[in-house]
Amino acid sequence: MNVIQQLPDSIANQIAAGEVVQRPSSVVKELMENSVDAGATQIKVVICDAGKTLIQVSDNGCGMSEIDARMSIERHATSKIRTAEDLYRIRTLGFRGEALASIASVSNLTIVTRRADFEVGTEIQVSGGIIKSQSAVASAVGSVFSVKNLFFNLPARRKFLKSDQTEFRHITDEFIRVAIINPSIGFTLYHNDQLVFDLPPGSIKQRIINIMGRGYDENLIQIRLSSPIVTIEGFLGKPRFAKKTGGDQYFFVNNRFMRHPFFHRAVMNAYEGLLAEGYVPAYFISFTVEPETIDVNIHPTKTEIKFEYERDIFQMLQSAVKESLGKFSFLPSIDFENSFETTLAFQPAPKNHPISVPEIKINPNYNPFKSSPQSDYQKSTTQLPTLPNWGASLLNFENETKSEQLVIPFENGNEVFQRAFIQIKKRYILTSVKSGLMIIDQHRAHFQILYEELNQSLSMGNIASQPLMFPLEPDFDFITVSALEDISEELTNLGFKLSRTERNNFQLTAIPAMLTPEKAVQFLEKMVDNVLNSPEAPVDVLKEQIVQNLAAVSAVSYGETLSAEEMCEINDRLFSCNSPSLTCDGKKIIQTLTLEEITELFNKP
Repeated sequence: MNVIQQLPDSIANQIAAGEVVQRPSSVVKELMENSVDAGATQIKVVICDAGKTLIQVSDNGCGMSEIDARMSIERHATSKIRTAEDLYRIRTLGFRGEALASIASVSNLTIVTRRADFEVGTEIQVSGGIIKSQSAVASAVGSVFSVKNLFFNLPARRKFLKSDQTEFRHITDEFIRVAIINPSIGFTLYHNDQLVFDLPPGSIKQRIINIMGRGYDENLIQIRLSSPIVTIEGFLGKPRFAKKTGGDQYFFVNNRFMRHPFFHRAVMNAYEGLLAEGYVPAYFISFTVEPETIDVNIHPTKTEIKFEYERDIFQMLQSAVKESLGKFSFLPSIDFENSFETTLAFQPAPKNHPISVPEIKINPNYNPFKSSPQSDYQKSTTQLPTLPNWGASLLNFENETKSEQLVIPFENGNEVFQRAFIQIKKRYILTSVKSGLMIIDQHRAHFQILYEELNQSLSMGNIASQPLMFPLEPDFDFITVSALEDISEELTNLGFKLSRTERNNFQLTAIPAMLTPEKAVQFLEKMVDNVLNSPEAPVDVLKEQIVQNLAAVSAVSYGETLSAEEMCEINDRLFSCNSPSLTCDGKKIIQTLTLEEITELFNKP
């Protein structure tokens, strides 16, 4: 009995959809790229319930005829490939002919389209890959694709979709990737009838600023390099503008977004020595190459690209980034056009005045070690005014210093222990104990103190909040604002008060009392990093991350000078903690050198 048989088209389309349509954002990406290929100058995206209910993409592109509209939902039907050789000359985005067929097989798809040379348009309705109707309708030039009830016939796939916030964040990622590299096209994005982005046509720099925020206006460096094998152009973020939160890194090749860890390493190598540890610079870099030298067909989502001259482009990219950073950071510009005059206090010698070699007068009898009350050299120097009671002042200073030492008598009254604290390299606190010397990591110690105190305050619900006289409006991008919305309730419990502004940003009107405004912004950036890296973290894990980040930002940092009283306070509060030796994340706080270990160090040859 034969066991191998050909799959029906409905099953084959659903299998293909598993590769092409992974989540609602995949649909947005494919439809937007089709609109770009159609020559649209205006693209509108409408989303409902993070794409689970509706994804609608409309454009004013070239549109399709009745036959083309019908063919567009067939598998492997495309207008961009005619021969196998065309696969190596791809200049468009969508070319495989699987997108619409895959989308139609897992949703209710409606296509309304019209070409400019047709008086009426065409409407096609497809459900689960089956054509339900096709008719002539009145419509504007262009196309409108409406995808409803995504994965309605695959309940298992629909069940495993993430929360609306997470899915919409993926949608905005895809929207931004297409919008940045096509600045000549106007884009709008609506979610649940709320305008999220309204991007007019303009330059690529203006497009970056409109998407990422006003903070990028003064923090972008242009990069450009041209060679026979590649043209590199775009913008880099200044080193001071680097963030610990990733996501502002964009590579494009021939107007197609791509991920390329190898080229990312070239950029990071160029920034070496300019960034603090753990920080990543922003960059928006576009490569233009001959289509024959790349392969864009090695991955279903077409975001992984194979380059023929990969290593050569790596070196050129690294060199171009270094050159751009050098011009900004290390080569100050000099304006040679603006002349200036300098008046010098110079008096010419009188006429007939003989010119002689300068002479240096010395006293050969001067002895710096001679203990005479006043040498000839001292007589020739300017005398300083005499300070009254100078010696007495020094004596009093020594007496005052001794009297300020903290002395704690023991109960027997015979032994006296002097608590002295020394700060080493503005990083460690050194003090003596009965067993020897104790070294305390100042940041970790204060972090653990605040962590335990915050946990106690949270359990009692009494974290103090301080209102700001002047509301603080950090320039967050949309991704950051979206992530903060996900944890708004937890932030309110900590003492933050955030309100939305007309620019789809946040305004801080109150912050926890333990934070300064600058550290409050640092804390919010840390929380965004956590949310983006673990978007589906359980509530308990999220609360733990919040407390740890708040304690870390509030704690004294390395390089901060501490007074004797502050070091004493950290020591006392640390040993009142439940865990004074280790931080909540398992890092060592205290290291003790016993007297025997110190003696052994001195006895080593």
